Formats: sequence, structure tokens, C-alpha cells
Amino acid sequence: MKAALVLGTQLFDQHPAFEDPDIDLFILIESDAAFRRRRYHSHKIVLLLAGMRHTADRLRSAGRRVACVPLDRGSGFIDGLRCVVRDNDVDALAWMSATDRGIDRRLLPFASAKIQPCIHKCQCRQHGIQRLQHH
Repeated sequence: MKAALVLGTQLFDQHPAFEDPDIDLFILIESDAAFRRRRYHSHKIVLLLAGMRHTADRLRSAGRRVACVPLDRGSGFIDGLRCVVRDNDVDALAWMSATDRGIDRRLLPFASAKIQPCIHKCQCRQHGIQRLQHH
């Protein structure tokens, strides 16, 4: 199953993964640990959570599968992602790189360890999409 991780700061309507017919599952993670680590104002956290939930509802309304890790679960970002990947037999993961954070540094080791046996990484420079695929 091919999944796309959609970050809370990348909820724009023209997200490239939303138009990708190869994506079977969209993953949105409300990470308590991420909000504690980043000193966001409480209003920004409310807006990010509302945006994530609205995006999940919009994708579902369009007939797309969505897996959300809710904030009240209290899991960290990678722990939440690990559970979704395991529970949904994800063998390919796509995400949009973020220039202001080390998302690639955090995801590449996770994906390399969890999506086996062979990982192929390719980039779409036009949209900044990273894709890891199981061969």
C-alpha cells in the first residue's frame, strides 16, 4: 500500500499528493510531542489541528482513505507513524520535504528500517516530493 504523509504545515489545496492516483492512504499525525517541542502559540496549535481535521474530512469526502493519529493518543510523531504503517501494511511512503525542518532526516531512517527489503528513493524536483518504495 502506498501512503502519503501530510504535515500540518502543508495543508494547502494543491498539495501534490492529493492529485497522485497512486496514493492509497493519507496519513495525518497530531503529535503532542511536536507541539511541546515547538513553542507555538496556543492559537496556532488550534489552527493547525483544525486544518488537519478539515483536510482529513475533505479527503474522506472525496473518497480517499485517511489515517489520523489523534492528539489525545499522546504519541510522538515517529511512534504514531510507525503504528499507522504497521496497521495498514504500508510499503511505500511519500512526503513533501520541508525546508525549515529536518523532516527528511527523521523520516529516512524510519522508512529505511520499516519498509524492507529494498528502498529506492527518488525526488520530484517540481513539487519536492520524496518517495520511498518497496521493491
